[in-house]
Amino acid sequence: MLFSMVAIGSTGDVRPYILLGRELQRRGHQTRLIAFAPFEEAARQVGMDFLPLPGSLHHYMESLMRPGNLAVTFLPQLQKAIAGCKDALMDSILTGSQGADAILSTFSLSAVNAVAEKLHIPYIQTYYFPLDPNADFPLPLFPQLPGKRYAGASYRISWLAINAFERHMLADWRKAQGIEAPPIKSEPILTVDGHRVPVLYAISPKLLERPSDWDDNIYMTGFWQEENEEAEPDPELQAFLDAGDAPVYIGFGSMVSSDMEKIFDKVVAALRETGLRAIVDGGWSSDILPAEKLPNVYYHTGYINHGWLFPRMRAVVHHGGAGTTASGLRAGRPTLIIPFCGEQAFWGHQVYQRELGPKPIQRSLLTASKLADALRDLCCDARYAQNAAQMGEMLRQEDGVGCAADLIERLIREW
Repeated sequence: MLFSMVAIGSTGDVRPYILLGRELQRRGHQTRLIAFAPFEEAARQVGMDFLPLPGSLHHYMESLMRPGNLAVTFLPQLQKAIAGCKDALMDSILTGSQGADAILSTFSLSAVNAVAEKLHIPYIQTYYFPLDPNADFPLPLFPQLPGKRYAGASYRISWLAINAFERHMLADWRKAQGIEAPPIKSEPILTVDGHRVPVLYAISPKLLERPSDWDDNIYMTGFWQEENEEAEPDPELQAFLDAGDAPVYIGFGSMVSSDMEKIFDKVVAALRETGLRAIVDGGWSSDILPAEKLPNVYYHTGYINHGWLFPRMRAVVHHGGAGTTASGLRAGRPTLIIPFCGEQAFWGHQVYQRELGPKPIQRSLLTASKLADALRDLCCDARYAQNAAQMGEMLRQEDGVGCAADLIERLIREW
């Protein structure tokens, strides 16, 4: 079969699809990744066909990562991120899905569902954080407060807004393609030619228990993680690792915003205060790493395999993306999350509730003093190390990519 795989977003959105695509190809299928242009090389390295999305990945991410972004501002920022290219984006997905036997898509809601409707082919929706209504916890973009009524209301309100937003944004494109606009509902029920669209969550039930009120078209596969932990690190990085005790990892991946320079300054100030050995990973903001050099800190630029690096760390500090959170916990390392936007605070809450690390610090509230205190807590509280080690043992027993591939093959056969 030929799978069209649509991943609109940054590394955390695309890398799991490259791992899944590689597994599907190992099973004899063909895959075509539709994503922003910077991911072409990574896709082709594993043998995937590739079609670039229009627009700038950096502009898209910067629009979503603005300081102060909350659930109520997410849709306006998304509109700004794709302004001027939304129809071209939909055309690219439609073109890239021609001739496919099925479409898989990350966080795209009903947009890619419309392409599947147009082509009359099976569609499977995938997510990296919960979006289906349940009574166990609120939508991850909302404050994680208790109460079943609050949890239910958070999903109803959000889906009414999302469905109204998409109906408006895609109205011209749908009309041009002869596709009827869906009704505005307070739930995410998608169908193609009368078939209920299956939903796969790349989440481990060991970290987040499956809500009992989810429908049977919803599956949790486990995290989609890199099994290969081999890497050839920079000689300077290896020398730093060999020169002392295991350091703390601090990095924010593909997070980009106007305040990144200030954030890194606070990180360095906290490390100067605590004296902890650390690797500060510049990620997409490597060009603005502080000029100040500390003997206990190694600045890393460029790509590094978390599957190789994190087991060599004492603890990890990051933005709370689903993939980075999974990598740190799979390595069995205590975790501190500094959420920037979206669902990242949700993962910080899960880590804290399970005593896998300290309470998360919101980016807007971050100070050098608060970070220094949190780092001491992260590295000195034995509960975190013990609980994270146990979580790592459980997560390493899972094969999320393999489970997802099994389900995809079965679901398409049964379609």
